[in-house]
Amino acid sequence: MGLASPIAEKGAAAVPFLLKQLGPNADDLAVRDTLLIFEAMAHFKSYDVKSDIALMTTLTSKVTGMKDKEWQKICLEMIKRIKGSAF
Repeated sequence: MGLASPIAEKGAAAVPFLLKQLGPNADDLAVRDTLLIFEAMAHFKSYDVKSDIALMTTLTSKVTGMKDKEWQKICLEMIKRIKGSAF
């Protein structure tokens, strides 16, 4: 998680790498950590996460499929913040 900011600052260049992290074998922690980076991107305005419909659909799908309901709740709040871009 300490690398969230440096990766987020790369903006669009980091998106393909991050999407790979959300592949079919991504566990709850991988989803959470990847979402944290996308939230940082929205915060830094290095990438317009909320306007990328395919990305937002993927993130929402991954979060709704999380097994740990506490992490899921936290991640749903992260998605809300991204959609609202209330930074």
